[in-house]
Amino acid sequence: MIRQRLLFALAIPWAMTAHAQAPVYRFSPVNQWDINKTAAYWNPIINYVSET
Repeated sequence: MIRQRLLFALAIPWAMTAHAQAPVYRFSPVNQWDINKTAAYWNPIINYVSET
């Protein structure tokens, strides 16, 4: 009984911190084209996302 209460008391703060973290998004396209084609494709997209 004491062990269950201890586990429950430890699980509550752990569960609250797990849900409180904001998601992290990483943007990294794979460079399979030459640099000019990559820039021509991605720069308008990056500019649009930056403006909004």
